Amino acid sequence: MSEQREKRTGIRSTEQMRNLQTADGKEVESPVEQVLHQLLQIPVGVLLCGKYTVEAPMRSRSVTTAVYLCTYQGEQYVAKVFLSKSEAEKTELTALKGIDSSFVAKVYDTGEYNGFPFIIVPYYPHGSLQNKTYSFEELRRKIIPGLNEGLRALHQAEVFHKALKPSNIMLLDRGGDIVITDYGTGVDASCMSILRFSGTENSTVYAAPETFRGIFLKESDYYSLGVTIFELFSGKTLYEGLSPKEYEYCVCSHHIPFPANMPEELCTLITGLTYPDISNHTDRSHPDRRWTYEEVKSWCEGGTPGIPGLANDVIQDIIPAYTFQKRKYTDVKSLAIALAEEWEAGKLELFRGLLSGFFKPVNPEIAGYCLDAERTKGDPDVLFFRTLCKICPTRALYWKNYRFNSLHDLGCRMLDCLRARDTKDSSLYDELLSLGVISTYCAAKDQNNTELIQAVLSIEKHYAADRRDKRKQEYDFYRLAYLLSGQRSLLLQGQEYHTVDELVQELKQRLSISEAAFEKLCGQLIDDSGKLAVQFEVWMLMIGKQDELLQWRRNEYGAP
Repeated sequence: MSEQREKRTGIRSTEQMRNLQTADGKEVESPVEQVLHQLLQIPVGVLLCGKYTVEAPMRSRSVTTAVYLCTYQGEQYVAKVFLSKSEAEKTELTALKGIDSSFVAKVYDTGEYNGFPFIIVPYYPHGSLQNKTYSFEELRRKIIPGLNEGLRALHQAEVFHKALKPSNIMLLDRGGDIVITDYGTGVDASCMSILRFSGTENSTVYAAPETFRGIFLKESDYYSLGVTIFELFSGKTLYEGLSPKEYEYCVCSHHIPFPANMPEELCTLITGLTYPDISNHTDRSHPDRRWTYEEVKSWCEGGTPGIPGLANDVIQDIIPAYTFQKRKYTDVKSLAIALAEEWEAGKLELFRGLLSGFFKPVNPEIAGYCLDAERTKGDPDVLFFRTLCKICPTRALYWKNYRFNSLHDLGCRMLDCLRARDTKDSSLYDELLSLGVISTYCAAKDQNNTELIQAVLSIEKHYAADRRDKRKQEYDFYRLAYLLSGQRSLLLQGQEYHTVDELVQELKQRLSISEAAFEKLCGQLIDDSGKLAVQFEVWMLMIGKQDELLQWRRNEYGAP
């Protein structure tokens, strides 16, 4: 009966839950949790609020709470009991019942047990986002908008979360809908310095710098959102493995170690959310202000809010009016974009000496870049592109008649075309790789991002050696597409797979239906020559299955 109920509702039986939690508790419960459970212990069978029956203790991830599984009228709930007995906190917990949002866990009831306050919230059988990673599109389309709306609902109710992190974001279903939990009950500021690197409370990894001084603002929650997004994409916490001194330096200097495969748009979002200075937080028009709801909403809709902290770093590029295509330009960036958008006319401006002649008295450095291009023999398009990158690397990537909003945009479009077997842009991808366009652009945008630059250079080098081999050409196209897009999914017959286990389960399911269904999917994994399909092979490489691929080659081809 319990198995049938779980299949129908996704809810485990009370006995299953008790056994699971007891086994988990014996293996991982910390000494701090053991003391807490002694202080806040509620016997099994006790009725809370006169109706919720306590069934079993659950693992708590906070040093200030104990958590219990409860049942009421056949449904499962969670009771969170808090160590604090202050009247202020009891009042705040009662106020949480008034928050009504589909992105925030509902507080059904509040009460006290032996003077300790508790709340009753839903039980989420699908677990939290802890230890899960998502593609850029999954984050932008569903998770980030949901978290932004959830935080807005909390802040409109004058509630700060204080401990936003992956383990406090629960999955409503397998479709990826999420809900924020454990809000308004974060670690008190007085505990922060003690817990910061003690290992007893990882909330401090996600905490904004000002919270260590006892300052909690809505901006503090958005800092935690930025750190959370970083982890949900990369699988690592921000500043992971740093000493306390290194951590302090990185936070204060706003130095973020973005991974090479993180899309530029996502880097921009995290940079805006984790801006450390809150001195301008009350001035909504100030450019150096941490992003909150409006900026995140604009970003999700494709907008480009100003990045805080960059205003003082921008080099003054105001110039006398330069006329190009019957329009006047008074700054270098706007002129560079106009030249790129009017590619052929822009090349004429460069190679006729018009640009070098204009910049010679205005900006000798830019004039030098232009003169170098004029005097160098080579592909005019490559020389023009490299000169534009030196003059002012634009956010968008321009090449001839093509424009990509970012490297991520290019990667996504490549991946879509490759999966659809659409070859109309193959000549474009061939040029980008064979002429070193991508590595030039990467170095111009951020010469310190050596990981990305070296990864692109490696693909370009491999491509140069084997570009006439159609299969190897497709292999390098896929490598570049996965690298730039940040996507880590395998698309087969309209279905996405993110892990080998997901694919194996689907194969087993197909086999249970019919051999024909099984063989049809297998046909997407092996090509006509008996080799691994290119998308499948590159996907395995990108998700870290190099050893498995090597073993396959040894078994199949006798490779050393």
